[in-house]
Amino acid sequence: MKKKYILIALCMMALCAGVVLVLQTSLKDDETPKDLEYRTERDAFVNNLQNLPDFTECYWKAAATGNTRFGPTNYWIRGFVCLDENTFQKIIGEYDWIPVSVSFPDGISPSITGRNDFDWSGSKAYETTILQQNFVGNIYLDTTNGILYLDVENA
Repeated sequence: MKKKYILIALCMMALCAGVVLVLQTSLKDDETPKDLEYRTERDAFVNNLQNLPDFTECYWKAAATGNTRFGPTNYWIRGFVCLDENTFQKIIGEYDWIPVSVSFPDGISPSITGRNDFDWSGSKAYETTILQQNFVGNIYLDTTNGILYLDVENA
């Protein structure tokens, strides 16, 4: 009789260990920008950030944050938006832009836009026009080339 209980206990332990092993290997760590390719689909980008101004091209990366198996999923978006000339001139004239030093995470580089020299500035007033509803983060403008850099996350 004792052997039967010991055998059942051992089987239960093996089953639990197997479940834990499967869960650990199937749960994915957060993806970093370095792990992802740039995307250029305009509609997917605009659908997430509906207050973006007119632009000619975009290069962006996005991924879910944390465990995506339970509850609502947060995600981050990092990328560049190349503004058309009229929009660039309008934005630079309507807001006060303060020069900033931008540190890009591994895997994110403004060189994807095909330009080489950048002069980044920030405007909290402009950020609030873009980051409405459920987004937080930073938006910077390259005042030399008319490129927006977005580093945002839905909250």
